Amino acid sequence: MNKLKNIKLNYKFILIIGYILLVGPILYSLFWSVPASDDFIYGSFVSSDNVIVNALAYLKYTFWTGSCRWVIFFFQKCINPLNIYSIWGVHVGHKYGAFVIVVFMVCLLLIVHSLRFIIGELIDDERMKAILVFLFTAILFSTYYYSEVYNWYTGATAYAVPFSFTLLLYTYIIRYFKYGASKKDYIMLFIIGLLPITNEFLCVPVGGIYLLYYIKNYKTADKSRRIKDIIPLVYYIIMGCTVVFSPGTLTRWEKSNVTTPKWRSILQAFINVIVRIKDIIIEHPLAVVLLLIIFFIGVMTKGKKNHDIKLYIVVFGLVIIGAMLPYCLGKGYVTTYMDVRMYYILDYYLLLSMCFLTLMFGQNFANHFDININQSALIRWGLIIGMFSYLVLIPQYAFMKIPQVDIIKKAGLIKENYLLWDGILSEIENSDEDDVVLTREKEMDWIPYFLYVGVEPENVYDQSFDVITPIDEIMINTYYKKKSIVLHYEK
Repeated sequence: MNKLKNIKLNYKFILIIGYILLVGPILYSLFWSVPASDDFIYGSFVSSDNVIVNALAYLKYTFWTGSCRWVIFFFQKCINPLNIYSIWGVHVGHKYGAFVIVVFMVCLLLIVHSLRFIIGELIDDERMKAILVFLFTAILFSTYYYSEVYNWYTGATAYAVPFSFTLLLYTYIIRYFKYGASKKDYIMLFIIGLLPITNEFLCVPVGGIYLLYYIKNYKTADKSRRIKDIIPLVYYIIMGCTVVFSPGTLTRWEKSNVTTPKWRSILQAFINVIVRIKDIIIEHPLAVVLLLIIFFIGVMTKGKKNHDIKLYIVVFGLVIIGAMLPYCLGKGYVTTYMDVRMYYILDYYLLLSMCFLTLMFGQNFANHFDININQSALIRWGLIIGMFSYLVLIPQYAFMKIPQVDIIKKAGLIKENYLLWDGILSEIENSDEDDVVLTREKEMDWIPYFLYVGVEPENVYDQSFDVITPIDEIMINTYYKKKSIVLHYEK
């Protein structure tokens, strides 16, 4: 009995260390973040000194002239780190980093909580479940780094928060349809669903998953239950339409002058997914190693029946393509280029889909060949996976590409970037001039773990003090109440 307790404590201790190694370097990067780009729009009080009135005026304007994710826009205007300056008149400094750390940790906890529940639908063993949750999380956070989502308050609240709520919503969809259709779960379908369903990149994924469970439950449900179950889907469609078909969204699309044929944009969504899968497999060996471990755990925890892998491939594929289509249609790109924040949505859906498919395939494999893992087999598999991990990560220094390792390597440069831009913002705030001219010796080297303010050298930032949101320029001068701002580098 004491041995079993020690084993239980040991694996929990190892997982804690694993999470610290996984998240610690990212938190270091977030600590050295600075306000950027649209943060100045959401931090500016241009319509009223009242936070709520200012937010409502912004919603009204964007609903008619720009894209309108109205739920998250409202909270971005009301709860913004730059409002600290506007209300109390103090320099934001590391308070900004503290804000993005809080957002990051909330999203991380929601993802871990959701994964724990969903993975629990596939396996019962608590120890294996905890290990799988860590492995899934490790793949998400160690394959790519997304400065536009991690280090940017606007990006975090517009992409990371809605995505984490999407995963949470999936847990309530499963609970509702599989465990008694409780009143609480039904209400949560509406409350939790409001945030992701009013984000154009998450409408189809949410609606698609809900529709799948509705169809599966349709035959066994009576008429009143069918009517009750269809209401959340109708709600999702209506709320999604308030964003996708808002006058501002259509106006913005018309102004973008997209000439690419729609069929070509749809094709590009498929191309982007295929190219990304190839990149994950070829360029990110740690992800391959973690997937191999997930497959092995699937073999160890084989279920009572096989999973319909083909069905899940179709479902996951529709979810991923559905998330990409609004972007590809709106931008009209015919190359694999996407904004970093959109790669976040693509990668998180794609990597999670690969994780779940790998786990289910491992379980099917064990069932098909009636495999039972004993202690000697466990040792053999461990040696094979260990040797494979060494060969793909160590000899060619592939481990240096892991974001956590690279962050530690570039820790000094991250801090230097912060000191440069925080100094620039402090100088703007404390300048007695209406026309602020900034001069710095040289531009800092670019790194993927820092999102700079967005002030380009030699550009003059002189937005009107009463403008609500410009199309092509950040509102840094409006936020700091300066007539104009310009930055020069001596070399």
